[in-house]
Amino acid sequence: MTSPQNKKNSAHATQQTDKAASFKNKMMPTALGAWIGGKLRNLLKRFTTISFGRLVVAFFLAGTMWFTANYESDLEKNVEIPINYLNLSSSFILSNKPYLPSNIKIRIKGTRSQVSSVLKTNTSIDVDLSGKTRGIYTHRINLESVNLPRNVQIVSISPREINLDIDTTVEKFVAVKTEMGDPSLGYQIKGEAKIIPSTVRIKGPGKVIRNITEVKTVPVSIEKETSAFSVDAELISPDSRIEFSEIQTVKISVKIVETSIEKTFKGLKVKTGKIPEDKKISIEPEAVNIKFQGPYSLINKLYGEDIKISINEKFIKKLSTGSSMRVEVIYDYPHKDKISVVEIVPKTVKLTLESKK
Repeated sequence: MTSPQNKKNSAHATQQTDKAASFKNKMMPTALGAWIGGKLRNLLKRFTTISFGRLVVAFFLAGTMWFTANYESDLEKNVEIPINYLNLSSSFILSNKPYLPSNIKIRIKGTRSQVSSVLKTNTSIDVDLSGKTRGIYTHRINLESVNLPRNVQIVSISPREINLDIDTTVEKFVAVKTEMGDPSLGYQIKGEAKIIPSTVRIKGPGKVIRNITEVKTVPVSIEKETSAFSVDAELISPDSRIEFSEIQTVKISVKIVETSIEKTFKGLKVKTGKIPEDKKISIEPEAVNIKFQGPYSLINKLYGEDIKISINEKFIKKLSTGSSMRVEVIYDYPHKDKISVVEIVPKTVKLTLESKK
């Protein structure tokens, strides 16, 4: 017969066994899930790495093939090739050179690398003028003279022909003229400008140069000049085909002086000197007009109040009551050494001495 104590111990052992079994049953699914998840992540990572690498390689190969195909495909391009006009005798000149093309426009066809090589080379076309004399010639551009890489085709060329007008070279001396503006207000040019040298030698096509008798300099500004000065002035070619044989500039000397002007003052009162207190004096006429001449800067600043018109007191002393006398007026003004009186009207006035009563 089992004792109560043994029953109690047996029940406790059974309870512990059930708890252990329950914990094991709970943990088994969790561990299995973790193991499966890890395997899946590794597999996915491996798959992703392999696919991305293959994708990069595929894109690289495709891009390389596309670039190669486009780079080496035929391409058309417009290029300009300079023209050199060579070996013309010094006795002759290209009369129409300023109007001749300096470049030939060519449209070429080739691979991109070939076209690029043309753009980088110093290719030019030479027009040989050796043996040519006075006359008009038509020069046809020879395609073989265009030095291009192999397999580069010329699609079009413009112009195909060039008209050359060759004339005899002529030299002669012509006069030099200059143009000047106006000086500052109150100043003027004295005499003519002096040009050294006064003639220069020019060179150009005979049919152009025969009609030229003078050349001019660039305009000379004298607006701020108030005295004599000299300046170097560049010569201007009257025609783009005309050249200066020796010099390109001349020296110009100009004399600038202050302008002399006139100014008239009207109605200036004639003033008397001292007279006896019981006397009065009448003047006919009471005022005069006076004209001055002098430098602009001084005359321009001369005003009526600066001018004193009067009569000599000695004439008043000679007068007796009721008597009259015609006398010359006298005048005073500033800068007498530089300003002169041109005219005074009237020169004399009539004085009459009267009693105040």
